[in-house]
Amino acid sequence: MQAVYDYLKRRGIKYTDIATSSQRSTRVFSQAVRFPIDSIANSQANCIDGTVLMASILRRIGLDAYIILGPGHAMLGFSTTGNPQQGITVVETTMIGSGSFNEAVRAGGARYADWSTNQRKNPQFKLVRVAEAREQGVMPIPR
Repeated sequence: MQAVYDYLKRRGIKYTDIATSSQRSTRVFSQAVRFPIDSIANSQANCIDGTVLMASILRRIGLDAYIILGPGHAMLGFSTTGNPQQGITVVETTMIGSGSFNEAVRAGGARYADWSTNQRKNPQFKLVRVAEAREQGVMPIPR
């Protein structure tokens, strides 16, 4: 994962705080997500864009990826065991343009620990295993 992070950083991917909602609702949170190729082409990604980009790469190379959603934010998780109970590593993808991989892992781990403790009953806090979502029929949008 560090090689992926470092490669994207060398490609010039930077965090941009642009979040366009796909619809307006006070009951349902939604947001438009860039295609991974658009994040690469434009060298920018917000939290969900960067998370989807990295999760897509991890899935493609055979690593177990997780999209971690929390109040107004998203992060990447990955596991080498395929079992989140045995631990996952969390990456704060918004740090790609400003921090090292180790700093992003420390920040992601701290935020995930906070969410696990203080937000676990919040319906916005979700751990989505990409492989499970695929098994349940959630497929990528063809471009």
